[in-house]
Amino acid sequence: MDDESFFSGIADALKSISQTAYPHYKYFVDNLDADKITDLNAVELELDYMVQYCYDDKILKLFKRALRKLYYKYPEVVASQVESYRMMYEDEDYENESNEEIEQNNTMISKRVGPDPNAAFPNPEMPGMCFIKNVITRKNIDVGDYSYYYDDIHNPAEFEKRNITHHYENLGDKLIIGKFCAFGKNIEFVMNGANHRMNSATTYPFTIFGSGWEKVTPEVSELPFKGDTVIGNDVWIGADVTILPGIHIGDGAIVAANSVVTKSVPSYTIVGGNPIKVIRKRFDDETIKFLQNLKWWDWSAEKIFENLELLCGADIGRLKDVL
Repeated sequence: MDDESFFSGIADALKSISQTAYPHYKYFVDNLDADKITDLNAVELELDYMVQYCYDDKILKLFKRALRKLYYKYPEVVASQVESYRMMYEDEDYENESNEEIEQNNTMISKRVGPDPNAAFPNPEMPGMCFIKNVITRKNIDVGDYSYYYDDIHNPAEFEKRNITHHYENLGDKLIIGKFCAFGKNIEFVMNGANHRMNSATTYPFTIFGSGWEKVTPEVSELPFKGDTVIGNDVWIGADVTILPGIHIGDGAIVAANSVVTKSVPSYTIVGGNPIKVIRKRFDDETIKFLQNLKWWDWSAEKIFENLELLCGADIGRLKDVL
């Protein structure tokens, strides 16, 4: 697409902004290639209008993406928009983001320290990957920053619907996922609602079919209950893994693809199989203790960025200098 055709529809779109704002701006941002832009005035006009319509959460997210794409190539073009963006959030009446989130988003624009943790799809080049916390709607699910799910076949934004099963609010169990976790496609968290009563002559769930059978509806206290399912931080779970109710997986653990997790997994341990078995510890006990105390996932985005080489390097001992 040449620059002329890219900008040709801007004026018409702006005339009917109230009806076409989101589709237009999604097209605009998806096709925004900073290296090929020559008509900077047109881009500035688009961003200026986007600022005005940022009360719409969807356009707000698109606006953030546009700024990040342009900032490092043409900082002078977006300078006024960045200022408008910050001023908009200084308005005490704006209730959609906390002060902490505002400060974090401003930092993301002014300094490159990683992807936006509040973006559902942090990398436009990888539409099959999403930050899970930004697509969750239920209060009984808690997910930390940067934990992602990857699925190149189904929409990863449907994680809550497709990958968490038998999760009923009346049972009270929660799914808790830490920060910086990596989940392969078709992972399934089976929650306590999947359990049948086992201390009677039959395990058949008559009550769910109604038609009179509901007379034997069990009390919640009569059903097997394994508690919350808790996944630590920096946990890597491969594709097609099934995790049963009440499982706890420790920080830094790895679960091999196609496994069925039937028991809890210690921190920094590699497991696999059906049912899972311990394959090995990732490190010696001293190193594991050091990493558990380090808790790098709780660092600020700036500190993580500054120490990426150490975090991703093989010489873990060098991280001791960070403490």
